Amino acid sequence: MADVSPAKSFPESNITTTPEEVDVVLGKTLNDERKLQLIAKWKEFLCLWETRSPAYKVDKKTKDKVMEELIENFSLERDNLRSLIHGLRSGLNRELKREAEGKPVKWKFFHALNYMKEEIWLYQLS
Repeated sequence: MADVSPAKSFPESNITTTPEEVDVVLGKTLNDERKLQLIAKWKEFLCLWETRSPAYKVDKKTKDKVMEELIENFSLERDNLRSLIHGLRSGLNRELKREAEGKPVKWKFFHALNYMKEEIWLYQLS
């Protein structure tokens, strides 16, 4: 049985919220809509994911600047953003393996990350 935490009430502020909503406010996670927005924004920055692009080979300061922009836009901490990106790439990799085995793709972010499909395949071949 899944552990579903009940909503908590904060009497001093008269607010009722779930732990997941608290995480969003604290910048620890993003809801699905915000993750899709992050995926779309991430796609714009080839220097973060497209290893064959000249933009990927830019200096670390440029990549750090782009990461800071994402951190600011999505109210995340650097470690949270890195973890989220790692999780999205891992999820895509898992679903690509399922697809290659002829199994149905079930992950909700698969199609949004479709632009990285070729990149993952090339990485697996190297």
